Amino acid sequence: MKKKIYISIASVMISTLLLIYAFDMCYTLDYIYDFTGKSMGEKGNLWFRNDIVFLLQKKDKIHDIIWMTSLYIHIVGSLSAILIGPFQFIPYFREKFKNIHRFLGKIYIGGILFLGFPSALYMAFYANGGIIASIAFTLLSFIWLLTTYLAYKKIKNWEIEAHQNWMIRSYAITFAAVMLRIWIPVFTVYWGIDFQTTLVATAWLSWIPNLLVAEILIYFRKKLMKQNLPSA
Repeated sequence: MKKKIYISIASVMISTLLLIYAFDMCYTLDYIYDFTGKSMGEKGNLWFRNDIVFLLQKKDKIHDIIWMTSLYIHIVGSLSAILIGPFQFIPYFREKFKNIHRFLGKIYIGGILFLGFPSALYMAFYANGGIIASIAFTLLSFIWLLTTYLAYKKIKNWEIEAHQNWMIRSYAITFAAVMLRIWIPVFTVYWGIDFQTTLVATAWLSWIPNLLVAEILIYFRKKLMKQNLPSA
């Protein structure tokens, strides 16, 4: 009973954060269209982001076909992984719909390995915030690749527990996209920190705490599994 309650609470929290991310993506795509198809700033729909919309800092890249293609690819790959992830962690869903679980897992892993990672790595070199932010996003990209690949490798070897642990780490990294969009307004609106400092700090804060939380979850998960083992 408690387990179901915890899963429900976690699902609500993740769904709320995903809605925030979805709204952000809508505004991002709106400004891609605005910059490429209309006069800049004509709509003025900056909502609560004001000058933080990252495309406002990328006016030199809006007409760069390689950068823009990478952006679209990154949106498709990362958004697919973000939306699929929560369902993969629900025990009932995994057990009741095994074929769907496997199918979605292939989309998740493929979306990251072949779409999300390559585009993220390319865009990391042009990250707002300078070299320190670029290093953060480059490391993020490679850790995203590593955790996802290891999750895939473990399940191919039928190492279920190890696969699940690496999937927790992988999704923690995937969730950096959501946390980035939460940290930025917290830094600028609520804490009043300057934009440049915000860019550098959130480049690291968007994923390092996520990994720490993932490791804590894995630790208690292993501990719980040991407790549930039948005594000799």
